[in-house]
Amino acid sequence: MNESRIQHITNEIENSPFLKHLGFKIHRWNKGKCEIFVPLTDNICNTQGEIKWGVCSILCYASSYIVACTLLQDGNLPVNYSSKISLISSVTNSGLYVYSSTEEEANYLIESKVYDTNQNLIAVGTNCYN
Repeated sequence: MNESRIQHITNEIENSPFLKHLGFKIHRWNKGKCEIFVPLTDNICNTQGEIKWGVCSILCYASSYIVACTLLQDGNLPVNYSSKISLISSVTNSGLYVYSSTEEEANYLIESKVYDTNQNLIAVGTNCYN
């Protein structure tokens, strides 16, 4: 997929209403990799100050989708998705970075890791597209 098409997709993702509400920002992407950031707000935490599992899940999904798009050769967007997200620690006092990457371009198996700004591991995810 060409760079202008991927840029269009990343703009649509970054400006989707829910992700925009979270403060979602794409820091950088290139072939097989993506890094995003979400600031710490009440939108990503519950009333006890814990990170919401669903937020980690959607962040891993968005980041891994961008990675999958960078790997496409024919321009057809991936439509089948499955994932497994494990929440390691739900407590943080800072924003979240999500790093998604893959080494295996053939089957679109993409690993996502969610860290807070203090480099504490919050969640890990395995995402698969086909």
